[in-house]
Amino acid sequence: MNIKDNLFTDEWGVTYTNDGRTLMYVDSNRFTCEEYSIPEGVEEVMENAFLMIGSRLRKVHFPSTLRRLGCNTFLRYPLVELELPEGLTEVPDYMCEGCCELKRVVLPSTIKMIMHGAFNCCKQLQEINLPESIEDIDGSALRFLEANYIATET
Repeated sequence: MNIKDNLFTDEWGVTYTNDGRTLMYVDSNRFTCEEYSIPEGVEEVMENAFLMIGSRLRKVHFPSTLRRLGCNTFLRYPLVELELPEGLTEVPDYMCEGCCELKRVVLPSTIKMIMHGAFNCCKQLQEINLPESIEDIDGSALRFLEANYIATET
């Protein structure tokens, strides 16, 4: 069976598994959204799923069902704010590396780890909360930040 037989694509070019649990990838030729809502029921966003050049995406709404984000999720996107849902336990490698317009990050109380390069080069980052649930922050998770950011404990 061909894997493409088990996928469906929404009107914006975002492809999911037929059961709706996994966001597989985004078609850069069709995706023109500045704001996008990942539907309820999605539990995982695959590695490099949003990997595309020239995206206009500034805000993403995550479902409460999300449990895993793959590496390089929003690499070099013009996101302004990011609020991750409760239930997510890890901020993956390079999730927002090079998101030069990212100003605010809200992490859920369920986050345990912030991985390598997660917020590298987020030059405008001004605020990120660090929940008490965090057990490990990789030494390179917040490198090369030009703005003064405030890390608050929640």
